[in-house]
Amino acid sequence: MQMNLEQKQQHTNHFGAMETGDHFKNGASPKSLTSRGNHLTGVTRKAIFLLMLTGTVMMFNSCRTHLPKTFVQATDGGSWTQIVLKDGQDYDRIFAEVLDIVSRRFEMEIISRESGYARTQWTYTWNNKSKYQYRTRITFKFSIDKKTLELKTDAEYGNGDRWIRGFDGELNRTIKQDIMAIVGRTTL
Repeated sequence: MQMNLEQKQQHTNHFGAMETGDHFKNGASPKSLTSRGNHLTGVTRKAIFLLMLTGTVMMFNSCRTHLPKTFVQATDGGSWTQIVLKDGQDYDRIFAEVLDIVSRRFEMEIISRESGYARTQWTYTWNNKSKYQYRTRITFKFSIDKKTLELKTDAEYGNGDRWIRGFDGELNRTIKQDIMAIVGRTTL
């Protein structure tokens, strides 16, 4: 059977060669397309998607499972705790003793004896199971009448610009006990 002139023009490419209309891009047949992996059923595709989704969710949740056990999440960081000081003590000596206790564990960032305020630098701890960090610091301030000391520990868990704020319960307890043993009033 011969093609008429109109049919020849419809099947001629820009080089003048005849083309057939029953093939796909680059000469691939429908059979060769399915052998390239496009034969997955809808159920298989859904299963693969669910596995990938589950893996992604587990990856994002894994950072929360590595939180230190002593970390307590709080939106405003640590809360202030108050220590009533022993009666009749010299303020300069008390300030020096509290500063000594805190600076044994932390590098100091701000110290103002006149205003009764001091804060440590952040101390960083790396979590070996992930790329996240844990950091803590201590702040203390004396009341204006120098009869009480307020103490706060801050802790943050995270990485770069993304930190979860809170405090470290164990650090809060131990630093308060250490300070109370030296300058705090004992209650009966």
